[in-house]
Amino acid sequence: MEKVGDALAGFSVDSVPSDGVKVSGWGFWSVEIASAFAGAVLEACRSQARGATLTLDLADLKPMREEGQQSLSRVLRAAPGLGISAISIATTNPLTRLQLVRLASESGTAVRWLSGSTAVARDA
Repeated sequence: MEKVGDALAGFSVDSVPSDGVKVSGWGFWSVEIASAFAGAVLEACRSQARGATLTLDLADLKPMREEGQQSLSRVLRAAPGLGISAISIATTNPLTRLQLVRLASESGTAVRWLSGSTAVARDA
């Protein structure tokens, strides 16, 4: 598992061949954390077999500044080309969710939205 940041802000990436790529993000990302995000996540996606899934648990993530938005958009656009078959995003903060929905919609990537323990399917 790779971890970037600290207890206040950061992300972790866990790549397990049988479970796909699981990412957790929390806090308000600095430019450094946001800049590291896409590379770390996409590298984990490259190590997976085609058909793997990507789960982004962003329930504790605060709304992102421009660098974070660009980094997440890069992941959403590139992951399907790396063989990722499904992307799920969990979020609880309403403002962060609006931001993520917009980014997913702009990327043209289908995303399954998760809220708490209830899955809400939506193609964005």
